This record gives sequence, C-alpha cells and structure tokens, in this order.
Amino acid sequence: MQRSRFLLAVSLLLVFSSGDCALAQSPPDEEPEQLTAGVQDLYLEVFVNGEPVQMVAAARKDAAGQISMPADQLRGVGILPRLGDPDGYVPLSALEGVTYRFDEASQSIYFDADNEARVARKVARAQEGDGETPALSLSSGIGAVLNYSLLANFTSDEVLAVPSYQGLSASFDARIFSPYGVLQSNFIATTSPAETYRSTRLDTSWSYSSPGRMVTYRAGDLITGGLTWSRPVRLGGFQIQRNFSLRPDLVTMPQPDLGGTAAVPSTVEVYANRIKRFSADVGSGPFEITDVPVTSGPGSVQIVVRDRFGRETVEEVPFYASPRMLAPGLLDFSLEGGFARRDFGLQSDSYDDRFMASGSLRYGLTRRLTLEAHAEGGEDLVSGGAAALFNIGSFGIASADVAARAVFDRFESMRDSLAG
Repeated sequence: MQRSRFLLAVSLLLVFSSGDCALAQSPPDEEPEQLTAGVQDLYLEVFVNGEPVQMVAAARKDAAGQISMPADQLRGVGILPRLGDPDGYVPLSALEGVTYRFDEASQSIYFDADNEARVARKVARAQEGDGETPALSLSSGIGAVLNYSLLANFTSDEVLAVPSYQGLSASFDARIFSPYGVLQSNFIATTSPAETYRSTRLDTSWSYSSPGRMVTYRAGDLITGGLTWSRPVRLGGFQIQRNFSLRPDLVTMPQPDLGGTAAVPSTVEVYANRIKRFSADVGSGPFEITDVPVTSGPGSVQIVVRDRFGRETVEEVPFYASPRMLAPGLLDFSLEGGFARRDFGLQSDSYDDRFMASGSLRYGLTRRLTLEAHAEGGEDLVSGGAAALFNIGSFGIASADVAARAVFDRFESMRDSLAG
C-alpha cells in the first residue's frame, strides 16, 4: 500500500513538473512586424485618363506608402517608364507628365498622363482579320502540269497565192510538284522543210519554298539575284534567295509616318490617294498605324479621326514610296554559286568550266535609308560594291554607290613583267 502511494505521488510530481516546464518555455520567434508589413504586393486594375485599360498590373507598396511598378507593366498599360531600380521597379512618383491616385478599397489605380508620357498604341491592318496568315496556312499536294504553245509559219509572195509551209515550233513547260518541291523543265521543239526535228532545252531546276522563312532554295539552271546597278547572269548551280512573294500580307516598302492623337475613343480611317485603305477603332491617346499598303510613286495619305459625336479631324501626309526601298528591319538576299551558262536558247548544255559565286544583300535600316551590297567572283575576276538609297520626302529616291573589281590574270601578267 505504501509503495502504491509512493508511485502515485511521483507520477503526479512528474506531470506538474512537465507542465511547468511547458508553461515556462517562450513562444517561437515571430518575424518582426516591419518585415511583413514593410513591402506589400498589389495587383491593381488600371485606368488611364479615366478609361479602363482592361488589364491588372502588378505593383508594390513600401512602408512609406510609395507605389512602384515594373517597367514592362507600365509599358503594357500605355505609360512611358523612366529609369527605375535595378530590379526593374519604377516609382510612380518619378514619372514625368503623370499623376496617379491609388484606391485601396477597390484595389485600383488611376493615372492622368500627358500624350508625351503615353506609349503610342500600335494599330495594324492585320488586326482587321481574325484568320490565320495566308502564307502560314498553305498546303501542297502532288501533281503535274504541262503548258504548251504551238506556232505554225506559212508565207506567200503574192496575196492570192497559196501560202507555203515554212515550219512549226512549239514551246513546252513541264512541272511536277509535291510537298518536297517543284521540278520544272522547259524546252523548244521546231520542225521545218530544211530540218525535220530540232529541240533545245532552256531551263531545268528543282525549287523548294519555305513560307515561314520566306526563303526559296533552288538547284539547276537559275538566274542570279542582282541589284539595279549589277548585272544578273545565268548559272547552272544552286541558289538561296529571299522570296517576299510567299507572304502576300507583308508590306515590304517603307510606310509613311502615320499617327496622331485621339482625345476620346474614336474611329480612324486612312485614305491613300483618296482611296480608303484602312479603318479601325482606337482609344484615347496617341496611336501609330502600321502596314497600310500604298502605291509606289508620289502620293498623299489622309488620316481621318472621327469621335462618337461625329466630329472629325483630318491630317494629310505626303509621301514617296518605292519598291527599291525596304521597310526597317527587313533583309533581302540572294546567294548562288555554279557555272556560267553559255549560248542560252541555242544549245541545250553549254556551261563554262570555271566556278563562280555571287551574293546580293539589301537591308532596310530606317524608313528613309536602305543599304545594298553585291559581290561576285570566279577564277580570275572579283568585283563588288555597295550603295545607299535615301528617301528625300515626297521628291523621290536618291542613291549613292561605289563599285570596284580586280582581274587576277592582268595583275599576274603585270607582276611577271615587273619581275622580268
């Protein structure tokens, strides 16, 4: 009995001791209040000049109440950012020409911005359609095509006399197409009283086009790419060439500087030489119109901005467009190598035995400046040149070019004569 009482007393003592120890322990360390409340992440609905931009932007608010946004978020809502913190956040109070108001209850932010502080909204002709780009939706089957043309020749020395037969000629163009390219060959066949039959092959080539890259690969008989100040030649070889015709939706010529400002949501219409080319709805603020097709040569573009009350503002922009100029960022090229074709149209297989190569490049640096370069060479000849094309407003196109070439056998003969 005494032993049982002793064990019970020890057990009670241990229980109370452990409870005291548990109560004596301090609670786990908590993060300082300033760390959790110092910087607050926000996701705000954005309004610019009283209009919703239909976007939620990420922002942060520091302990002093200062609100910052990443630079890309500011551009996304149409505000021009300035230099910010190394992590990309820009204090909204540092924005020039912009004031803001933060509504904590609705988690919204309201910007009032001058036109100079807003990003010009891009308005493109491609936005009118909602289908795929025509060039990217092309498909190819398998088949063959034969085009031909027949010509019979009869002559007579007298009006009422029976004409005499002089000959028959025919031209044929045969093509076999598949997803792997197009095999094409054309030739001419003739027959006459003096010669029973004669045929001459003109061109035979295989070509493959990639619409996504806008590039055509060609092997066989081809014509080298050239510029207005170079001379293309016929080769038997290979070629890699830019092909803008694979993208009929792409405008390759530089477009006039089309833009403006809408005080309220409006409709913008563009007329080129009095013909309507484009219409779209724009919000308030600055806008810039891209890829509106215009005809080559001199002309003018009218930009009509019409608000919801029917009030119109019209601006006329003169321009001069030329296919020789390239839109900024576009690169046109043609690279080829092979053996020069001789006696084309007279003999079927006459090629020079010396290999030659050539390359032509065009690059649109700006709307008003296109750069060109060309080089070609073979066993004993190397030539090349460069040019620059300038758009001088509505007056036309000016160009400046320089070219040089070297004939090696002439230099070698001069070197030998000097050595002798």
